[in-house]
Amino acid sequence: METLLMPTLVVLCAFTVGLCFGLILGGMNRDTEAHDEAFGEHECDAHYPRVGD
Repeated sequence: METLLMPTLVVLCAFTVGLCFGLILGGMNRDTEAHDEAFGEHECDAHYPRVGD
């Protein structure tokens, strides 16, 4: 039984850490999009020419 305990804990810890990072980064991305919408900014408003211009 002890042989499966450590790998199981490692997998659960890795999953938990990955989930936390995903939630944090997802929230930051969502917050950035909300900020851009609130101020009328868009990625196409950048100061460099778009492809095809």
